[in-house]
Amino acid sequence: MRPRALFLRFLLATIAPGWAAAAGAPAPATRTITFAEASCNTLAELPITFSIPASYVTRAPAQHRTKTGCFWGIAADLDRAMKDPKGIDFSGIRSGVFWARPAGNVGFDRRKNQFYDGRGADEAGMKRQFERAGAKNAVAKRGAVGRFPTLQFTGDLPAGPNHKEGRLYMIYIGLGTDTNTLLLIYHPPTRQTPADDQVWEQFISSLRSTAPQR
Repeated sequence: MRPRALFLRFLLATIAPGWAAAAGAPAPATRTITFAEASCNTLAELPITFSIPASYVTRAPAQHRTKTGCFWGIAADLDRAMKDPKGIDFSGIRSGVFWARPAGNVGFDRRKNQFYDGRGADEAGMKRQFERAGAKNAVAKRGAVGRFPTLQFTGDLPAGPNHKEGRLYMIYIGLGTDTNTLLLIYHPPTRQTPADDQVWEQFISSLRSTAPQR
């Protein structure tokens, strides 16, 4: 399989058809969760916190494995998504769901200060692959949560034989241990709206480091 097809396959594997409110509606009440809660206690605690809607709960699938990760959403949506013990299905969710899990195919090289994928592509290369896979309005943005580097991707993926078109929202966080990274993906409701962009930006702006400043 060609690299372009491989990359598209990976991207499609990360999304599926909220936290999204109607445009102009007041922002929902939120609560702060620790890194341990965000990972369903599958990863060592780090000084990072996240803000999620107050109505959201965190839950791991019945087959609780570190690589499967942790899901955040309203209880009814998580019930729908986890109905089949063989896999996660986001097609019936009515609000947005977040998925946090270790990123097995993207690492962070502290010496080069660069994220890279499993084929050795750096950040610019990852964005080019995203665009070659057909993504429109593709954005790759470096940032940081305290001392932890981040790399987020957003873009519109075209429809394919086995999927509908949809917007991708994802961010990698370098964990500071070896090359390990955490991947966070926002899955919008099946009926996406422009408000989902605002949901994502509000989430990104809520990321905080609780480590003492030196």
